[in-house]
Amino acid sequence: MSTYTATDFDPPVDSGIQELQEEKDGAVCAYCGSTGTLLECCRCHATLCYGTQTDCIQDGSNLIDSESFVCPVCRHRAREPLDYRLTAYVVPGTYFAAQLAPLCLITAHFDREMYFGSLARTQLRQDYGQIPLLLHDYSVRLTAEGLGWSLTNSTALASAWLASNRASAPMVLVSLETHTDPATGYVAYGRTGRGQNYVASVPEVVSKVLGPMYNQLPLLTATRGLVLFSCGDAVTVPERMHEIENLVQRMVQQTL
Repeated sequence: MSTYTATDFDPPVDSGIQELQEEKDGAVCAYCGSTGTLLECCRCHATLCYGTQTDCIQDGSNLIDSESFVCPVCRHRAREPLDYRLTAYVVPGTYFAAQLAPLCLITAHFDREMYFGSLARTQLRQDYGQIPLLLHDYSVRLTAEGLGWSLTNSTALASAWLASNRASAPMVLVSLETHTDPATGYVAYGRTGRGQNYVASVPEVVSKVLGPMYNQLPLLTATRGLVLFSCGDAVTVPERMHEIENLVQRMVQQTL
């Protein structure tokens, strides 16, 4: 672990590690946003509206067993026929959602609010809205104490999610938005009370953010991606660029 002194351009941060927890909103239809009468899919837990002529599920709804209801996306994925009719405007979206692969999104940022991470989460939550269990994401704010304790639960849950979706070739996308030490090219992942930033190589910070999942990456067969938002020194210092290249190479290897 190294440190460098933060500049006046670095805004103040809160102390401690803070993991961003999303508050769960009230249930709405995954297809149209309706808050009317809803059915919950017993496989993916997506909710769909039914019961009226304007709802997403039409005829046959009076015969549907709410305990065993299977949404159209899950039926498409399992190549099972529908025993109910959908409103026409939601049909194309169900076929699109049925083609999606499981995706684990991990976003980490320093003291400023996320840019790419926020955009990615918003877009992906919309894309996966009809089959929410195929998207798993967590977001970490890198603050004064550096990384560590509060990540344990999130990384454990994400590791279990990857394991449960292994047969479906899950994808992993990591977004890291932080500062760079201009002298060394190391990236920041925390700050001391005296205004010094904890810094390390990009692979070291990524391994801290991912926890035990870091060693799972080479075992995956689907897409693995890294998006780095930082100052140019992280890639213009030859040693740092070489470390990033090695990380990318490691992420795509099929064996440890």
